[in-house]
Amino acid sequence: MRKQAKGSQPGLEFGDLRLSWLDTFVVASRSATRSEAAKKLGITQSAVTKHIQSLERWSQKVLVYPDSNPTTLTEQGKAFVSIADGVLKAMAEGRKPLVIPAGPKSISVKDLRVPPSVPKPPKA
Repeated sequence: MRKQAKGSQPGLEFGDLRLSWLDTFVVASRSATRSEAAKKLGITQSAVTKHIQSLERWSQKVLVYPDSNPTTLTEQGKAFVSIADGVLKAMAEGRKPLVIPAGPKSISVKDLRVPPSVPKPPKA
């Protein structure tokens, strides 16, 4: 059994979660069928089903009605899809390069002067 991370909630093992499961779930939720989702993702229909089943095992919730055609989310699935989408967006945002504000490319000694508003230390 895996040791629980400090500060984590009991029963939640985030290390077991795959972002591909979240991506598949979000795409499937926006697709009419699992076949359509598979085409959008470039994977097989059975892979879509396996990803969703893995996510359901991980979350311990039924997210999609089994064998529903078109794809139909359960109430828990409807609530979870916005969370999954938020996680994917946050991860994508984290991969963006940091934007460094424009400024001087080199620093001179002149730039390192103490501004006059800082009081000088008293003489000993």
